[in-house]
Amino acid sequence: MIEKAKSKESSELVNWQVLNMLDLNVSEQYDAITCYCDSINYLQSYQQLETVIDKVYRALKKNGVLMLDIHSLDTLKQFEQEYIEEGYIEDITYQWCIYSSGDNLYYSFIFQNKEGLMTRELHQQLVFNPFKVKDILEKRGFEVEVSTDFNSAGIVEGDKIFFAATKK
Repeated sequence: MIEKAKSKESSELVNWQVLNMLDLNVSEQYDAITCYCDSINYLQSYQQLETVIDKVYRALKKNGVLMLDIHSLDTLKQFEQEYIEEGYIEDITYQWCIYSSGDNLYYSFIFQNKEGLMTRELHQQLVFNPFKVKDILEKRGFEVEVSTDFNSAGIVEGDKIFFAATKK
C-alpha cells in the first residue's frame, strides 16, 4: 500500500515509513501521525498502547496531531456468535470468519485462487476500552476529540471510534 501511495500526485510531500509502531524512535518531529485500519488493535496490552502513545508524543511537533481508530466495545457484542462470509473477489474465492472472546476478536481468512492455491491468515485483535484510550491520551498531554463511525460526536454506540489527539 505504501508503494501505491507513493505513486500518487504530491506523495513526495509525505515521509512514508513502514515500521513496527512499538519501535518508533525518530529524530525528526512531524505535524501529523496516522494509525488507521485497526492497527492499534493489534497491540497486545494497555502497556504496549501507552508505549506507542509516548513514542508518538515525542515524534510530534507542538500542535501536531495523532489520528487513530479502534474497534468499539460494541464490536465484541456483535461477534459473540461467529460470523462467516463467503464470496468472490474477481477470480479468487474467500471465506472470512470472525468471533469475539473476552476482549479479543479472532479472524480467519481463507483465499483460494483459480489454480486452487489456498492462503490462510489468522488475526487476533485486542479491543481497547475507548474511555481508557482517551484517558491515556489526555494524561500524556494530548487534547482529544473523539467521534464514532465518522459522523457521531463522542463515544457512542457504533463500530469504530476515531481519535484526533493534538499535542499541547
